[in-house]
Amino acid sequence: MLSSRILNKGISLIDFLKSTQEDTSNVFINWGLIGLTYVFVLSIFITRYIPVVPRLIAENIQIQGYTLSRFGFAFIGLSIWALLRSFLSFLFYSSSFNRERWKYFIFTLNKYYSLVIIFISCLIIVQYFYPIDRFVFFDLGLFVLFFLFVFKNFYLLFNINPAFPKEWYYKFLYICTLQILPTLVVWKFLFLGL
Repeated sequence: MLSSRILNKGISLIDFLKSTQEDTSNVFINWGLIGLTYVFVLSIFITRYIPVVPRLIAENIQIQGYTLSRFGFAFIGLSIWALLRSFLSFLFYSSSFNRERWKYFIFTLNKYYSLVIIFISCLIIVQYFYPIDRFVFFDLGLFVLFFLFVFKNFYLLFNINPAFPKEWYYKFLYICTLQILPTLVVWKFLFLGL
């Protein structure tokens, strides 16, 4: 992990996972790098299952005369999803008077997504280099992504670091509006078209 070697003074991934928020520096730079890597790896994973780029996007979005491929479509869609979700999460923490917990939230997600990136990278290797039926692997991938999604919410709810606001209704409000709803919107956008 580039961010561990350069930004975290050469510590290993195990040491990064054991570290506390007070012991680390460059939390937001790590968050940006890990977020970009997560979007990139997830785009590679789901590109194989996107049927086509919607005609509206293929005809209207062209970069230097080139139209978007399925990977480009997935990467841009997931990038917009990640940026919007991060911005809305920050607004949520600011508006609920929990801005001091925002840094703990980012730090906790950095640890979680570091492990998820490694796991999805292993799935990509299996997906592209082993002869597994594409549709069976898609069902398995959906199950794995659903499990990771549920695990992330439990990880944030019951973490030692105070990642969520103190009040329980804010926790459930965050999970419903900023986790479940954007995921359903991205699913519709990428797989069912506009």
